[in-house]
Amino acid sequence: MSRARMNQPDYTHIQQLLTQARSHADAAEAHGTLAGCLCGAGGYRFEDWLREILPEGRAEPAVAASLHAL
Repeated sequence: MSRARMNQPDYTHIQQLLTQARSHADAAEAHGTLAGCLCGAGGYRFEDWLREILPEGRAEPAVAASLHAL
């Protein structure tokens, strides 16, 4: 029996996107921030996450779209 592999982005790709956006957090920390806030804060949005991890609170549109697609 074969299992279909889910199409998941890899750590390196996510790290590259965060580096392009000049993130304060690496991929692991950004994931932890997102997971914690989704569990603890009702109504937490993508834009809230960007404000937490990016120096200016937002990314260039192309980078933001790539992060949002994850």
